Amino acid sequence: MAPLHFFKESRSCASALPPALGTQKAYAGKAAVNPELSLTALYRFDRHQSLMLNAGVKSLGKEIKDSPLVDRTTENRVMLGYLYRF
Repeated sequence: MAPLHFFKESRSCASALPPALGTQKAYAGKAAVNPELSLTALYRFDRHQSLMLNAGVKSLGKEIKDSPLVDRTTENRVMLGYLYRF
């Protein structure tokens, strides 16, 4: 059985692409070390219930910073959690 085609390729579609797409070099990623610092606080309401807060920052390695897809040098994080123990 032949595959179904929902559209027909045409040369006019290819010519509508911006010229910059064909001139960019491929980025080859490398392994990196990302140091991270975080702080966690835990508040116990009682024996069963707790509230947790975590905040952290991660510095991206040079190999990641050089990527054209990345526009920041750090990642920031804040998490809030609720824990119930049975």
